[in-house]
Amino acid sequence: MAAEKCARESWTMHRLKDAGYPVPRPYLFESDHEPLGTPFMIMERVNGRPLFASDTIPKAMAVFVKGVVPFARVHAALHSLNARVVSGDGELRADDGECESKSSPLLDRMLTTIADRIEQTPLPALKPALEWVRNNASRFRSSPNSVLHLDYLPRNVMVEGLHVTGVMDWLDMDIGDRHLDAATTAVILRTSATGRHGLLRDHAVGNILRTLCAATYVTLYHSIFPLDLERFHYCQAVAALHRLATFSLMRSRGPESAGFRPRAITEVTPAVLRALARRVTRLTGVSLPLSEVDLSCRKL
Repeated sequence: MAAEKCARESWTMHRLKDAGYPVPRPYLFESDHEPLGTPFMIMERVNGRPLFASDTIPKAMAVFVKGVVPFARVHAALHSLNARVVSGDGELRADDGECESKSSPLLDRMLTTIADRIEQTPLPALKPALEWVRNNASRFRSSPNSVLHLDYLPRNVMVEGLHVTGVMDWLDMDIGDRHLDAATTAVILRTSATGRHGLLRDHAVGNILRTLCAATYVTLYHSIFPLDLERFHYCQAVAALHRLATFSLMRSRGPESAGFRPRAITEVTPAVLRALARRVTRLTGVSLPLSEVDLSCRKL
């Protein structure tokens, strides 16, 4: 699985670099586990630092305010590319084997993953929200295909001044509705209360700051590449529920059960689960009892 994902990432970065998109150029992909114990890739070094790498809140916010315009612009530029840049014949080069064939629409695959992870946890409190997104899926299933990153966050975007020097971490890339990608970014910006910056955690000030970051990104993206706001609202519900179901599975069965490395569990805190549950409730109108979410997502 790791070799397939790494090969897919290398292929994607080669094609995007050739298309002029700001990614490091891969020089070598090694699928053999023997040299380092895992597949690995050697790539071009890019200048700059992650968008939110500052060690204090004032610095982090100043960097984000300065960098959010190119952050949104480069994401919109990705979605403006012809999907055949990375898909060639219309299908991805490698399948991650997660649920259905890559020939299935991304939305359907995400809904299948959500359902599977709710059953594995088990987390019955999420089933009404799953029914809501399933019942509304037919209205939003058809869409033009775009290249999607699906983990487009400040930590994966290298900046130098006002210039994006490289977009990193393409393991989750896919082909599908760009609204799902923009929605995923917006949901994560709004609900990630785990950072080392205390003011971004799960309290009144942190909730306002994270909401402001997400709203600024969405406003700028929409001004560059207009969104269908009803579709975007629905895609945010799918993205929030997908993330909540994934994190719930990681908490109950370990990060490896969802295809993540062990250290990923540090991002799965009660505060994040509560923020995601609140977001799902707001987007779907389906109330998720936070006490039941907390009890169902027992710590390892």
